[in-house]
Amino acid sequence: MQKKMILKSDMRVYFDMDGTIAKWRDVPVEESRKPGYYTDLEPETELLDFLSAALKADINMNILSSYYTDTRALLEKKKWLDKYLPGISSSHCLFAVSYTHLTLPTT
Repeated sequence: MQKKMILKSDMRVYFDMDGTIAKWRDVPVEESRKPGYYTDLEPETELLDFLSAALKADINMNILSSYYTDTRALLEKKKWLDKYLPGISSSHCLFAVSYTHLTLPTT
């Protein structure tokens, strides 16, 4: 039996983009840094339908995603959201810098 989740009005729900609302392609990191990679990701339509309905019901839905600073990833992700989730306000999108390209010093 599936239980229905009830959200309180003061709750915030965050969804990741890469691999959650946008289908991730299992490619080398270098491929994900190429222009057009993020704009070309396919949407997870069922999840986007859920998010759209929740936004229309005035539920506090948010997007959380990271991006490379030396690529067009941030711009591409914003364009992707404009295309596939136009109902979400930019104030409900949190983008964090990805530091995965950094190497920690070894001792």
